[in-house]
Amino acid sequence: MEYRVLEDAAVNENFELMSKILSGDVKLTLSQTTDTVTETEAAAGPSYKIGIRLEDSDGNLHKWYNGKVTLAVADTSDVVGAAMAVDPVAGSYAMDGGTYGAKVTLSESAWKADDTATLTVTATVCGFNASATFVVTVKADSGT
Repeated sequence: MEYRVLEDAAVNENFELMSKILSGDVKLTLSQTTDTVTETEAAAGPSYKIGIRLEDSDGNLHKWYNGKVTLAVADTSDVVGAAMAVDPVAGSYAMDGGTYGAKVTLSESAWKADDTATLTVTATVCGFNASATFVVTVKADSGT
């Protein structure tokens, strides 16, 4: 997309980012996407601070974006009480300058090897969908 170059570099940068978003150049990135913990570590209820960014394919932050991002959690454990929680609770929240932060925590429970817990982050921006996931995988304690 072409537009008139203005003297203010920040305005030109915003026009460039807007043209990228209007062409669907949007992705969500997370500060961490995976972790593997032992059964003992999982039972202790580890927490993770996850930074969320809305970027273009070049890694530039869409800092003008203050729209919604949706958080959802799921797990594969059949152990009663084993679950992933997200703070704030699962739902939709306004990003601030293309960023947002969440904290996910495994419940203090008897997780089993091969259990997984997943945070899924989604956003629809100008009709284009973006998503990213953070997955914790539980492995057997060594010696078991």
